[in-house]
Amino acid sequence: MKCNALTAIIILLLASFAIQAVEPAQLSVEGIIESSVGGFKFPDGSVQQSAATSSAPVCTVISSLPTTISSAGVYCLNGNLNTTQTSGIAIEIIANDVVIDLNGWRLDIQSVPTEITQGISADQQSNITIRNGTVQGFGIGINLSGLSPYTTSSDHIVEDIRVIDCILAGIHVQGSNSMIRRNHISDCNPPDITPFGIWFYGSDGRILDNDINNVGSPFFGGAEGIRVDDSDYVVIEGNRISHLGPGGLVSDSYALHVVTSDDVLVRANSIAQADWGIVFSPDSTGSTGKYMDNMTTNVGTAYVGGTAAGTSNY
Repeated sequence: MKCNALTAIIILLLASFAIQAVEPAQLSVEGIIESSVGGFKFPDGSVQQSAATSSAPVCTVISSLPTTISSAGVYCLNGNLNTTQTSGIAIEIIANDVVIDLNGWRLDIQSVPTEITQGISADQQSNITIRNGTVQGFGIGINLSGLSPYTTSSDHIVEDIRVIDCILAGIHVQGSNSMIRRNHISDCNPPDITPFGIWFYGSDGRILDNDINNVGSPFFGGAEGIRVDDSDYVVIEGNRISHLGPGGLVSDSYALHVVTSDDVLVRANSIAQADWGIVFSPDSTGSTGKYMDNMTTNVGTAYVGGTAAGTSNY
């Protein structure tokens, strides 16, 4: 009996050592994060896939600009890309079912920017995903366009993109069932037109958790942080919008503008410094929807139209 007990103890001790031996080491190097394409991303932007993610889809590297993507698949950057073009599109997508992962890198126009340049663009395509990087200096940073009723262009996702120094719009999406989330749009200050942070068309869309800052013409004036057109059943939630329309000839900055759209839900957005806060446009066709849990400061007129759901808007 004593021998059997001793044997059991030895087996338990050996099992404990085996478990400790295969337990993965903790990653402690500062600046190394999990990559969205699997494995780990290092401070220089390189990605090292681990054995556990070796089956992740291999991306096709975009190595020069301008370029056209004509086949479905996963595409990525492995370094910053620059272009000196003064018109046209840096990355044009002419296929459905395309993922572009910037992998933390930057797409940058280094010529004098014009409003007719576009960073990443698709027209009348579906299932386009653009994520994880910076688009700087284009007339429109991301442009996924379509035709009403926006069902051919549909099911897009734009996420974790930083758009800097745009002219006409940071992110412009025309497509039903599309999502725009966790993006940061800033410093879009054209001299003579009204810029848009996010401009969206299409029913059943989601505009969630975006940051929009310093959008507006310093000379002409005016700006729109988030504008929704011809878009029923859209949810606009958790966005932070500040510093719109820094003066000029026209003083018409809208933080969140709902135009010709019905049953739009606006919840838990924060707005600081704008002429108009949340506006359901009272034009000839009108717009309907509800809003709640929003907060504004330094806003000329906080709420116009729509239906307040409770008393929690300030």
